[in-house]
Amino acid sequence: MIVLIIFLSVGTVLTFRITRRLRAKQKVKMLKIEERVLEKLTKKAQEDRFKKKTLPATYEIRVTKYREKLADIKGKLPGYEALARGEKLKKNKIKKSKESSNPKHI
Repeated sequence: MIVLIIFLSVGTVLTFRITRRLRAKQKVKMLKIEERVLEKLTKKAQEDRFKKKTLPATYEIRVTKYREKLADIKGKLPGYEALARGEKLKKNKIKKSKESSNPKHI
């Protein structure tokens, strides 16, 4: 009975680690695809704005959103890549200051 419990415990831990690693690999793949798409959309918006002289009002909004999303992806990729390689991540404890928890509206 004890051997069965130990066997199931080890099997559960191994299954969890393998599943987490596979999910991380899939997430890396999807983030890289999204990164390439956003770079292409940024280039297209720049071409439309500067070569074709279109998108005057929406250019800044679009490019800003694309850049924000790219920055978010580039921040997440190293963590997911480390998980996909099987490395353990260290959790950084970030203390929130009063300024960051209460943003000022201008």
